Amino acid sequence: CLWGQLVYDARSFTRQVLSFIDDETETGRHTQQSMIHLTIAFTHALRHRLRKTSPWEDVERFVEPEHHISMRQAGNLPEYLLRLMGKKLGYS
Repeated sequence: CLWGQLVYDARSFTRQVLSFIDDETETGRHTQQSMIHLTIAFTHALRHRLRKTSPWEDVERFVEPEHHISMRQAGNLPEYLLRLMGKKLGYS
């Protein structure tokens, strides 16, 4: 089942984030938390996109408020969240 594979991959990615991003600094801990929250947000966003339902209640609580406006303007929310994750990894 593809959904089961997504859950497996999300858990694996979370383990990698916790293993490879240094948690001994405030920046590292913030990056870890942000990446994990964005992974959860992505999963909710994809579920809502496939079901054609509103994602905002499930997604916004996992995304920093500074991104809410641009997130709501995105044409493809799951893709927006993946790009945001990439940017955060690039800046950490």
